[in-house]
Amino acid sequence: FTGFSVAEAKKGDTSRTGAIDEYYNVYLRPCTSDMIAKTEVRIVPTVARQITTSIDGGVVSKISSSHWGPAGGDCHVRVKVAAEDDGLQEGDHYLTLKHLVTDTSGHDIALGDGSPILASNILVRIYDYDTAGVMIRSTGGVTATMEYTGFMGAQYYTDTYMVRLTSPPSGTVTVTAWSKEVEMWL
Repeated sequence: FTGFSVAEAKKGDTSRTGAIDEYYNVYLRPCTSDMIAKTEVRIVPTVARQITTSIDGGVVSKISSSHWGPAGGDCHVRVKVAAEDDGLQEGDHYLTLKHLVTDTSGHDIALGDGSPILASNILVRIYDYDTAGVMIRSTGGVTATMEYTGFMGAQYYTDTYMVRLTSPPSGTVTVTAWSKEVEMWL
């Protein structure tokens, strides 16, 4: 599973105040002149008009030869994903970014055994600006700590996570977090 979360900004807010955008990398291997010239990766969201993908500030739906860089280089592209507020009260929702690898004619690029080159899909969670909600994001994708024994440094006994509202509240909001001891026997 590969995935991440993004958050909508208020519709019409060009400064994107409160939005949370994410980035991911697409790598081309082998990084040869021939592969750079003939390989395209189409980015296809499973739900329309929910996100935009961009490279170096330009909105794109396809990675082509101009994005990969020179042969023998790193041949990777950093893609930005931003949620678009559609004004609909959907609550938190998901979509998948599919990646279709083709040549410049739109045909599959075949491996030596005849099978097509495939690329991973990415699951995107979208926090909806139009409904009240609480967003909780773990650092590094997981929140984990250990019981304090004094054996190792303090950094192993704490972790952090981010908590925020998905949209401005109309009144007082209280968010309560608690921990429950869990025993595990092996």
